[in-house]
Amino acid sequence: MKERVETTAVMNRSLSHKEIHEKIISQLNAIFDASQDGLYLTDGEGYTLRVNSAYEKMTGYKREDLVGKHMSWLVQEGMISESVSLQVLTEQKIVSRLQTIGKGKNIMVTGIPIKDENGKIIMVVNNARDISYLKKLEEDLEKARRLSEKFSEEIAYSHPSEPEFIFQSEQMKSLITSMRHIARYPTSILLRGESGVGKEVIANVIHKYSRRSKKPFIKVNCAAIPETLLEAELFGYEKGAFSGAHTLGKPGLFELANEGRFF
Repeated sequence: MKERVETTAVMNRSLSHKEIHEKIISQLNAIFDASQDGLYLTDGEGYTLRVNSAYEKMTGYKREDLVGKHMSWLVQEGMISESVSLQVLTEQKIVSRLQTIGKGKNIMVTGIPIKDENGKIIMVVNNARDISYLKKLEEDLEKARRLSEKFSEEIAYSHPSEPEFIFQSEQMKSLITSMRHIARYPTSILLRGESGVGKEVIANVIHKYSRRSKKPFIKVNCAAIPETLLEAELFGYEKGAFSGAHTLGKPGLFELANEGRFF
């Protein structure tokens, strides 16, 4: 009777350990699938063990199409451009590569080797991140940079010569007299008038009669500069300020107009 009770107790303890083990496995599986990054596991020979839901969503491949397949086969079939797992097994260290999936989707994959107590790789854990949006952002910034260069060409940077300015009315005579007087002082001047009445011509006259006539005269058509580029154009930027920026940086228009005039 005593032996039967002890045997039953051992069975109950074994069942308890089994339940705990199954619970831990279930939790680990939930964590594996909950990851927002794609996870791709291979064994020490390069065969696919499992992938998570994020990897399926990211690549469009189903786990049943991948599990059990060797990575070299996936490369040969054109499903991936190269295998990070195989590179990890070859180089025996962590490897990061830009990988192309199928017909052009770009993902960044980092392969991490898992080794046993003897230092042998028994598994490779691949962490995959979709960087297609970064490529799109890079393309948009490149377009913005080209637009910036285009609009910069429309910005006049000159030392104007004697302006052609012909007038007859008393009103214009009074205006020219005022301009010659005001031009001698380092003050801001507001020119108002409808499009085409000659505000830029008057600005040239002011610059000519100013004490800064030998200095730069920067003229900017603000309406031709995209809002997102206005700050960079006016104030400039240092090298590496943002992706697509010139490697040496770029001086702002205010800086170029220093000691001169800005219209």
